[in-house]
Amino acid sequence: MKPPAPRSFQAPPADATNTPLIGRATPAATARRRTPSPSPVPDVTVPEAPGVDPLIGQTPLGQYRILEKLGEGGFGAAYLAEQVGVQRLAVIKVLHTRFLDADEVVRRFEREAAVLAKLDNQHLVRLYNFGKLDGGQLFLAMEHGGDATLAEAIRANGRLEVDRALLIAQQVCEALEEAHQHAIVHRDLKPQNILLARKGTHDWVKVVDVGIAKILDTPDATEPGRGALTRSGAIIGTPAYFSPEQARGLSVDARSDLYAVGVVLYEMLIGQLPLVGLTPLDYVRAHTVDRPTPFKSHGVDLPSWLEQLVMKALEKDPAKRFQTAQEMQDALGAAREQIFRGPRRIGLRRVVLAASGVAVAAAAATAVVLVRGTADEDPVAVEIASPVAPPRRQVATGKLEGVPAGATVPPDPPAAAAPSRTATVAEPPRPAAIPAQTRKLVPQTHALAPPPASVAPAPGVDSAAARLLEEAAQLQQQHDIRAALLRLERALAMGPSQQIQVRALRSLAELNYRGGNSRRALGNYERLRPLVVESERAAVDARIQLLREELGQ
Repeated sequence: MKPPAPRSFQAPPADATNTPLIGRATPAATARRRTPSPSPVPDVTVPEAPGVDPLIGQTPLGQYRILEKLGEGGFGAAYLAEQVGVQRLAVIKVLHTRFLDADEVVRRFEREAAVLAKLDNQHLVRLYNFGKLDGGQLFLAMEHGGDATLAEAIRANGRLEVDRALLIAQQVCEALEEAHQHAIVHRDLKPQNILLARKGTHDWVKVVDVGIAKILDTPDATEPGRGALTRSGAIIGTPAYFSPEQARGLSVDARSDLYAVGVVLYEMLIGQLPLVGLTPLDYVRAHTVDRPTPFKSHGVDLPSWLEQLVMKALEKDPAKRFQTAQEMQDALGAAREQIFRGPRRIGLRRVVLAASGVAVAAAAATAVVLVRGTADEDPVAVEIASPVAPPRRQVATGKLEGVPAGATVPPDPPAAAAPSRTATVAEPPRPAAIPAQTRKLVPQTHALAPPPASVAPAPGVDSAAARLLEEAAQLQQQHDIRAALLRLERALAMGPSQQIQVRALRSLAELNYRGGNSRRALGNYERLRPLVVESERAAVDARIQLLREELGQ
């Protein structure tokens, strides 16, 4: 491949410390690079032609061809590169020359780079290599982690969907757990350092700049009093995301990173920071003494338990926060399950009452009574079913004291069967109305003719469809959701047995909902409903009702 022509650039703006050092250049950054530079970058020691970055076109270690500059921050400059021979993108991070004044810095750089190379997690950018450029600058060659940052997603969308925000925070915690296991505290976690790509139907997170504080020699817990400054005097961290102990200049540990995760999660859910300030010092003071703004003060109505989770991460006292990233990750996973299940839905059972002694058409009409799942809960309203509605697959008759004979009721689930139960029946609007009073239901068995047998699948269809379901489960574990959805749809299209259809539709409904496609999830549950046994139908009805409310139907 022919090396690209040298490109012009200009020095970064004053707020360049917020520029992510891994990932592609933003349109604004690209525009800045194409603008004629008023002055050269002072940190480059190699002689340079006016307006030309001398590092463009270099091939560090003979392996990475530098293509363009991505940005510059407190650590140094970041460049997009291509790994020679494999056509794989990488990011080259070049340390500022001001950090090269002593051999101690070089030794520390090599030591910490070796530690970073041992980190192994799917949500951390990998360190490929490190060394020196021809001009003597130290560099890191790292994985190209993504095409956008969480900061860009928040700017574009404002508040993120709850499930999406929780999933992103989960992946961030997974990355931090790996770093913390190696005694590495990030110290500068913020949306700009969280890269987002897509894998299947979900966001795929890569956390960047892990270990930079160590390389720049931020003191650890054995050196109290200098938690935010390096020996070179550089400030590590962004005040808007400082933990209270970091803001006070105290020693920090893994729980400081979890406070920053709480700030990021709050920002994703609300669209604003939990504490506000006009200057860095305002944020330092606010994180030290002020309480986070409640969700409702921003006009956002989210479950109280979700707000409690966020506020636990934002506790001023580290001992009251989540103590490990794994603990917080587990809490976020449980929250996602709770969001998926929705509020507790009471199980529904239908009691079909046929009136006798009236006209044939009126006698065909049935009253559908919705009864709570437990006898001590309030009864709910009565529906009147259509006269032409088809009968259920299994129906049992029951004697209703004070009700004309012939009333029919569906059987209770085996586990819930009881010799005596009460239900309040509202008065149907027709002749021979049943008085609204409490009556005892005395269940009796009565079998109706079984439904017509379903057509058996062709030989080999079930085994082939089952294999597709297994492949879908494996793909889901690999976070390839799109491929998993395709396998499930193919399995259904083959016309397998009812058992296989139920498994496929359940998985489709769950994956579509988790991927934010509530409309498709509703369709999956509606297809699933007539296929499940009676004892499971109430749970499916609850999901359908939840999704219809969410979609405003």
